[in-house]
Amino acid sequence: MSRRVQNPSKSSVPISIEERYGSLFENAGEGIFQTSISGRILDVNPALARSFGYRSPEEMKKDIRNVSRQIYTDRHLREKILRRVEARGHAKFEFQFRRRDNTLGWGYVSKHAVRNGQGRTAYYESFFLDMTAHRELEEKLREARDLLEQRVVERTRKIAKLNRDLTADIAERKRSSGNCGPARRICNSAPSSSRHSTSPCALSWNSGRPIERKSNGGS
Repeated sequence: MSRRVQNPSKSSVPISIEERYGSLFENAGEGIFQTSISGRILDVNPALARSFGYRSPEEMKKDIRNVSRQIYTDRHLREKILRRVEARGHAKFEFQFRRRDNTLGWGYVSKHAVRNGQGRTAYYESFFLDMTAHRELEEKLREARDLLEQRVVERTRKIAKLNRDLTADIAERKRSSGNCGPARRICNSAPSSSRHSTSPCALSWNSGRPIERKSNGGS
């Protein structure tokens, strides 16, 4: 006989545990499903059916014969998860799934084993969250971060090249200034009148060395 509980609204009409569970199962926002040990779907709620592209739970149950082959993109993943569930009683994991139209998505699942009176697994019950939008956002953020890092590297290289070019230009200017140094010092030390005159003491330059010119009328 079903256990019955009082309606929270204090109505005189009692509600059974099965009725309350059925209401939660049907109206839950997250997906709920039950599968056999072999991988056959026993029951799904409307939220899960919608996540996989089906119009109703009945349509999904009719179409899916084996979840490992038709839902999991990694056909060996379910076996690994079930070994963990059998050892611990439950498991939580993310996986890539295939929808009815063969598009791919990402889901988060919490799975536990339902045992019979002898302690053996009768079936598995799972709660499912569609993480596709979250994973797509993470991927876009990763791509944006990678692009930003690439631009920083490129900008750093350009700045380093500019610094090298500037350093080389400064060094070249210093060398040029050093070569003109002796002539500039001598020229600057001479009286201004003699720098621009053609007198006998005028200086001419040959290979950077001063040569005294003598006038034609000189002794």
